[in-house]
This record gives sequence, structure tokens and C-alpha cells, in this order.
Amino acid sequence: LLLISVVSICVALYAAEYNEHLEGGLRRNLLSGCTNLFILSMVLVVASANTFSFLVFWELMAGCSFLLVMYDYSRATTRKAGLFYFVMTHLSTLFVLLGIVLLFSSTGSFVLAPAGVSPVSAIAFVALLIGFSIKAGIIPFHKWLPYAHPASPTPISALMSSVMLKIAVYGLLRFLLDVFSPDVWWGILILIMGTTTAVLGIIYALKEYDIKAMLAYSSIENTGIIFMGIGLYVIFSSYQLFDLALISLLSALFHTLNHAIFKSLLFLTAGSVVHATHTRDIEQMGGLIHRMPYTAGLFFVGALAIAALPPLNGFASEVLLFISFFSSIAVADPLFKVLLFLCLGLFALTSALSAACFVKAFGSVFLALPRSPESGRAEEVPFLMLLGTALLASACIVLGLFAAQIFFIA
Repeated sequence: LLLISVVSICVALYAAEYNEHLEGGLRRNLLSGCTNLFILSMVLVVASANTFSFLVFWELMAGCSFLLVMYDYSRATTRKAGLFYFVMTHLSTLFVLLGIVLLFSSTGSFVLAPAGVSPVSAIAFVALLIGFSIKAGIIPFHKWLPYAHPASPTPISALMSSVMLKIAVYGLLRFLLDVFSPDVWWGILILIMGTTTAVLGIIYALKEYDIKAMLAYSSIENTGIIFMGIGLYVIFSSYQLFDLALISLLSALFHTLNHAIFKSLLFLTAGSVVHATHTRDIEQMGGLIHRMPYTAGLFFVGALAIAALPPLNGFASEVLLFISFFSSIAVADPLFKVLLFLCLGLFALTSALSAACFVKAFGSVFLALPRSPESGRAEEVPFLMLLGTALLASACIVLGLFAAQIFFIA
């Protein structure tokens, strides 16, 4: 709820000015109304006390987000993105429904309570994992994400990437912690899915020249990192290594919050750049640090955070995950040690590629000389668009500098 609230406030400040520049008065009003309903639906998913209400509000969230993706429906690319998203989001709902029905057949109740150990609960877990993975953009269920994010208005892209993807993470954790008794192979499956997603997601991001598509692929990478932490939590819990399990769970939860903050910052500042230059092509930008210095500074903070450089919040959560991996020597089974160290190596590669990706992005967009007339004529965005992003940049700094105190209080 804290995550949803903080990001939504900052996005609302940004959207108050951004929406005024969109075409169509009636459509702008519908956009604002659907955005509020979208935020409410995510709050209600989190607040659900049973699986029935969870499913109802999950579908409400899917319907609202589809309408928001389709805002600029007159464009062929938007209709294509909307079709992809419609199919994938309802496929996600079908798998979540299947998992909930299986749990009901096993327990006779819609209450989110322990379901015991049985073959039915294992099948229900797999169904729910697929449903949540589709919504979270886990590879190979990710194809909708790089289509839907660029097609949406910038405030919606920020909400979908930074908040809606985390609702899927929340759903997985809620069922793992409150309903299931996970076996070790569950953790291995989640860890492998997360590692694969993190590595391939950042590789896809590196080759992108559409700034919003690049950020979408980067969201896939970071969701993979979160899944790695969840997978380690399940594995260490199965081996009764509860201290390591707690560190892994904290890394996943803290990175969920941190990614929501710095990715919404990056999407909003990227939207400001697109608003000023009228293009999403990084190769048509350049030199914007002189014409948009405040936006450049705020984007730089987000780039440092997502590259996991100290002392910002991305570093604070990723270092916890590194600690979990390095401590995996406590696992007795040698085969699991090999798997964990292989995933550690791929995680380190992912971190390095992420830094390279955002060095390229910042340099191409803000440094050198303008590579198009529009970039040469760009102007800084209005105050409210800067205020929303400045609050997010401040949160990146505070969450990084005071991470230890935050954990101590928690």
C-alpha cells in the first residue's frame, strides 16, 4: 500500500500538467477517471481478504489497464499493443482462476489460509506462478510488455511498470507465505525463471533504441531479480536456513519498493524527453542536458539507482541479494551449490550490463550535440512535471542512504 501510494502521488503531480497536452477533451477526462479506478483496483487487490475478492479486483485491474493502454487507439501500433495486452492479461487471469479453483476444491474455502501439502496444491502453485509471471513480464511470458508500455501515455507507463508488475509479485508472495508450504523444487523453478528473465531482459534493453521500450525491457530484468530473491527464500527455507531465507526475502521486498521508485522516475523523465522532442528514438536525441538540465539531473539519479551504484537505493537492495548468494555455502547439497553459484555469476553479469545500458542511455539522450532539429529546439518541462520526478529522485537517495535504519526499524 505504501508503494502504491507514494508512486501514485508522484505520478498524479506529473499527470496534472502532462495530461493537459494530450488531444481530446473527453478522452483526457476518461483517462483521468480510468487512472483513478486503476489505482483503486490495485489497492483492492492488496487489501483482499480471500481468493474470491482477489480474483474480482485482479480482473478489474486488468480491464482498467487495458483501457488505459488503448488511449491513443487511432494509431495502428496502439491497437496492436492493446491486442497483445488483452490476450496476455486475460490469459494471466485464467491461470490465476485455475489456481484459485484448485485451492477451493482442495480446502473447500476461499480464505487465504494454509492449504496443506498435496498434489492438488502443487498444481495450484504452478497455475498461480504462470498467472503471476504473465502479469509480471517474466520470460517467456513477457511479449506484451514492450508493446504496451511505449503505446501508453507516460503516467500510465510509469504506473504499469512500477506498480502493476509489483502487484503480481505481491500475489505470488501472498500465496507462498499464507497458503502454500513450498517444496525446494518450487524455489529452484522460481530462481531459474528469475535468473533467465534478468539476463535476457537487460540484453534486450541494451539493443533497444526506443527509450520507453528500453525501460520496459529493463523492468523485465528487475522483476527477474525480484524473482531470484523469492526463489532463494524458498530454497533456504526448505533447508531450514531461516536467517538466509529472511535476507533473501528482504532483498526481494526492498528491491520491489526500490524498483517502483526509480523506474517510475525513469519513465516520467523519459516521458518529459519524448514530450519535448516528439520522438522516442534515442538516436534522434542528444545534447538535451543544456536545454533540459533539471530533467537530465533527475534522469541521472534514476540511472545511477537502477545501475545499483552506491549510495542509492538500487545498490542497497542488490547487495542484500549478493549476500544471500555468497552465503549459500551453507547449503549442504553440492548440486545446489553449483546452481546457486551459476545464478550468482549471471546476476553479476546482469548488474554489469545494466550499468552499461544506462550509461549508453544517458549519454545518447543528454550528452554530445542534438541529432535532430526537435532536440535542438527542446525546452524544459513545466514545474509540476519536475516536482513529481524530484520527489521520486529524493526517495531514491533517502532509501539508499538510510537503508540500514529502515531495516532496523522494520
